[in-house]
Amino acid sequence: MSDAGRITVLVAEREALLRRALRELADRDAELTVVGEARDRQAVVRQAAALNPDIIVLGPRLVDSEGAAVAEQALDGDSNARIVAIFSRGDSAVALLRAGVAGVVWADGEPEELTTAIGSVASGCEVLSARASREVIRFVREQPARKTAPDPRRHGLSGREIQVVVSLAGGRSNSEISRDLRLSEPTVKSHLSRVMAKWQVRDRTQVLLLAARYDLVDISSDIAGDVPSERRKRGSTTSEIS
Repeated sequence: MSDAGRITVLVAEREALLRRALRELADRDAELTVVGEARDRQAVVRQAAALNPDIIVLGPRLVDSEGAAVAEQALDGDSNARIVAIFSRGDSAVALLRAGVAGVVWADGEPEELTTAIGSVASGCEVLSARASREVIRFVREQPARKTAPDPRRHGLSGREIQVVVSLAGGRSNSEISRDLRLSEPTVKSHLSRVMAKWQVRDRTQVLLLAARYDLVDISSDIAGDVPSERRKRGSTTSEIS
């Protein structure tokens, strides 16, 4: 963060008008400060390395054209930035999550969803807005069934790890999983860390995607309805990984 304690933001978007709108939105938030802008992949990687912002915001037009590639290249670069992306299609949201994006919000969402997501991601959380959750689940469900040999990673979980994954699929936080399964929070975090290691994924959102793909859980499209009321008011589900 900057010396003033603000979250530093790099705004990346192909269209100048949208880029300006995103910058103005961030500038209105007292906790955020925009340190630069970029319009394409090369500029994002260059600016991220030079400015080392806390957050890179990928606008919808850039996401539609090359969002996952931008995210992968930026995350592999010299910057320690985390990424919040704005998407308008379910398939692009899935690609962004697979690329390691930490926050995904719907393009037609309220402006406050974006600024809230930026703050949460900057604090180390993973964010999938309620609309993003529904679009991702719809996309996964609409994919043609593949008659292939079961992935060996699917069978690598213990009974307790499966219980934790099922609770995670219900939109539960670490503390809620701890209460439901009568485990300590450190034990819940340990189980989740082992699941991520076994499945070779980076975060809880990717665990959710794989669990749905491997039919380990039946995820309702109303996933946002099961999250605590405070998070539902913000219009997003925040995954705790720390």
